[in-house]
Amino acid sequence: MNKLRELIEEFRAVFRGRKVLDSLLPPLLFLLLNAWLGLGWAAAGALLMAATFALWRLARHQPPGYALGGLGGVTLAILLALLLGRAEGYFLLDILGNGGTLLLALVQVLTGWPATIALLVASYLYGTWRLRTLKGPSVDEFKAGAAPPWSGQRRGF
Repeated sequence: MNKLRELIEEFRAVFRGRKVLDSLLPPLLFLLLNAWLGLGWAAAGALLMAATFALWRLARHQPPGYALGGLGGVTLAILLALLLGRAEGYFLLDILGNGGTLLLALVQVLTGWPATIALLVASYLYGTWRLRTLKGPSVDEFKAGAAPPWSGQRRGF
């Protein structure tokens, strides 16, 4: 009984923020509409649902990255499906992404090469490059109200 209660609590935690709905409902609607009405209606329905979620998020002043990213992902998936003329194209990006993850995991397991460390190093290098190119004040300069020219943030990525 404790495992069931724990599982229910996990599902509540996942669905509480409703962030999962805008990633689940457009593909689900696409599947249903494609089965009942065809590819064109499925594309229109999924795009309309994704646009509704995006507008809802923007109207609630939530970060636009999630709203526009979800809408962009659905739009790209629909374009692939329409370009290929097959509903399977909608899921092609997910299949390729998951295949890449699987391939990276297999390479890491078979070679013992720590891909995670390489990703962290690349992320660190990119972050430090971004800090150098921001051309803004460092946190300390910002808090002190320093006037330009600023030395900029050099560490703390």
